[in-house]
Amino acid sequence: MPTVYYRRLNPDMSQSPSPGHSRFETIGLIWKNSDPEVLQSLHEVVEVLRGYSIRLLAAEQHDLFSAGEVSTLPEMARQADLIIPVGGDGTFIQTARHLSAFSGKLIGVNQGHLGFLADIQPDSIEATLNPVIQGQYLEEERFLLEAKVIRNGKTLFECKALNDVVVHKWSHIRMLQLETYVNGVFVHHYRSDGQIVSTPTGSTAYALSAGGPILYPTMDAMVLVPICPHRLSHRAITISSDSKIDIKVCGKTPVNARVTCDGQDDFELCKNDIVKIRKSPHTLTILHPEGHDHFHLLRDKLGWG
Repeated sequence: MPTVYYRRLNPDMSQSPSPGHSRFETIGLIWKNSDPEVLQSLHEVVEVLRGYSIRLLAAEQHDLFSAGEVSTLPEMARQADLIIPVGGDGTFIQTARHLSAFSGKLIGVNQGHLGFLADIQPDSIEATLNPVIQGQYLEEERFLLEAKVIRNGKTLFECKALNDVVVHKWSHIRMLQLETYVNGVFVHHYRSDGQIVSTPTGSTAYALSAGGPILYPTMDAMVLVPICPHRLSHRAITISSDSKIDIKVCGKTPVNARVTCDGQDDFELCKNDIVKIRKSPHTLTILHPEGHDHFHLLRDKLGWG
């Protein structure tokens, strides 16, 4: 299981670091520009960060930033010690996929519906963000998936996923026929609406709604979840994160299928295409405010008693 770190800037645990002293030199900001509530939260985040000797980088033009602070996403990923996406889980995931190759750190401000990934709530931005900037936070490592589509021996599509890679039917009701292999060993041939390959991070997303288990975020595992299988005996399978998964699209009739990564990038599949899914060599570091409790998060977001 990956290590979870606890860090404070000041070694004296009885005292908070002095105001204005930042753990980070450069912080990047990404947001959904069309949402007024997101822009309000962005304004509050910037107001907090301006109280520190921090270089700010912005993903796009805005009155809050000077021209010299506007940056492209690749430049931000290379230069920033921390990136703060302001928005929903979709904004967080999109940022994470770009950031992972640079081993950056991420903490989100939640302006979405569910908010499993973005810890900072809009009504407590100053109170939550200040201690994090000063060095009081939990640090958690998450892995991603990499997917490739192979057709006649050639790679036609590649993508990364923090949550899941999904092979699914597209525009008509007919079920897909899929063959699944794990480490080159045949697992099953079955008819269904598709298959989800999920990380622990994604186990509370589409995989959960399809009947999969909830995995603790730092588990070194992933889960295969069938979508509406024809045989009720087909169930989710949890396997090692180092496993190599191949899903082949088969059947006698023409297929109408796609592979989708995190619900954001997709590619149309043909019969005999093979979707190869592997653990990415890159990881993502997510920061949580001190006192973060994943089981409290589950109780709150899923409505447990």
